[in-house]
Amino acid sequence: MSHRTVIQAIIFTCRLVLGGLFVAAAVFKIPDAATFAREIANYKMPLPVPFINAVAVTLPWIELLAGLLLILGLWHVGDRAPQRTSRLGRLGWFFYRHFQRGALFILSGLLVFFIGLLAVTMVRGIDANCGCFGPLTAQRVGLPKILENLFFLLFSIPLYLAPRHPAAAPGDDSAGGP
Repeated sequence: MSHRTVIQAIIFTCRLVLGGLFVAAAVFKIPDAATFAREIANYKMPLPVPFINAVAVTLPWIELLAGLLLILGLWHVGDRAPQRTSRLGRLGWFFYRHFQRGALFILSGLLVFFIGLLAVTMVRGIDANCGCFGPLTAQRVGLPKILENLFFLLFSIPLYLAPRHPAAAPGDDSAGGP
């Protein structure tokens, strides 16, 4: 197995895990925004109820969109749009080129925010569900949840360090030629 293949496998895995995590979390929160709003309110932050409700409705959609955009980056091949490929292949390239880095920034930023929120909530001694996967799980705020989020944040590091525009494989003209 070549070095390039190993790097591609690591990047593939990181995109799939990080993007899939947020897609799964969103899918469970979107149908029950009222429960998610109550879980946000349980953090006892000094926020007005309309703001909490707006976050409960919009955050899962942001997670879903950013997660899907990160996963769509799986099919990136080169720096330029492929010349001889399907519309779906060109669409995948477009999403990678324009949105994949932004999605990575949003998802890793959310994880950093969640880690901080969990730590502050733990220090304040508030007993609350994290609300990560909506009503699916009843995970409590605490050190294990912080460590779990740190673990998932590690998946973003190889994606930030990966070449922004990896070159096409030798002999592969799908990157659009010279």
